[in-house]
Amino acid sequence: IPLGVLAIGAIDFGLMIDGAVIVVDRISRRLGELDKGAKPRDVRRAILQATLEVERPVLFAMLMVICATVPLLTLTSIEGLLFGPMALMLLFTLIGALLFALLAVPVLATYFFPVGYKEWQNPVIAWFRPHYGRMIRFLLVQRWVVVIAAGGVILWTTVHIAPRIGYEFLPRMDEG
Repeated sequence: IPLGVLAIGAIDFGLMIDGAVIVVDRISRRLGELDKGAKPRDVRRAILQATLEVERPVLFAMLMVICATVPLLTLTSIEGLLFGPMALMLLFTLIGALLFALLAVPVLATYFFPVGYKEWQNPVIAWFRPHYGRMIRFLLVQRWVVVIAAGGVILWTTVHIAPRIGYEFLPRMDEG
């Protein structure tokens, strides 16, 4: 399989870690619900239950992306040569990420959290949360101002930036 820049560029880091992040988040929430003096057996049971709770959604989400990529393998001629390696790279990456999220992450969680997990509250986020809530409530009340401001940004972008898109790669020609 020829490995080109297009094939390597097809690997989206977010796609690779998405399933593992979901599993780890559910495990950490489940472990946060345990009592402080939980036994290792209870921790393992909580990790298993948390993984089983999210296995179907993670599997379904990853399978949707995998199924959307499979038609690229049917391309022939130049398109097949160009997009075939990219599709294979993406499929291998997604299958590996799925196996990692559902098989390796729970096992690693038993090693990293042998006595449970206590979630830490970031003081910056704790300070920012009430301010953010007030700002969102204000913007929901003043929604027409938000719509007008967003329309203004879109109009300004359309008039000033859109006509220049693509010219940054063209060399300046001064033929005198």
